[in-house]
Amino acid sequence: MGSPVESGTWNGFEGAYFVGAGSGMVSVWVWIALGLCVLALVLGAAHESSSYRK
Repeated sequence: MGSPVESGTWNGFEGAYFVGAGSGMVSVWVWIALGLCVLALVLGAAHESSSYRK
């Protein structure tokens, strides 16, 4: 089996996302990502609201 990058698939990348972080860090990164998405939605809505008023 060659490098998964060369083969064009994700088959060899399991478990490589959080190397060295430990198994408990996955949920932390999910919550961070969720928080950033909510922040982007709130800031985007505020910008649209102010643009609409102008």
